[in-house]
Amino acid sequence: MLQKIKPQYVVNSAGKKVKVILEYKTYLEMLELIEDLSDARLIDETRNEPGITLEEYKRKRKIA
Repeated sequence: MLQKIKPQYVVNSAGKKVKVILEYKTYLEMLELIEDLSDARLIDETRNEPGITLEEYKRKRKIA
């Protein structure tokens, strides 16, 4: 999935790395991985919560 990362760095006048340049495809893949991890964390956090029916959800959200 994630290709080998080949970052380039932008440094300030003191030689400290201040920015990273990535290939756009690598950047998009990293964003997708972060989103997947976030979704997995949310699933873990809500795993033991009681479920509700679609009708209950609509009623709580006042959806027709």
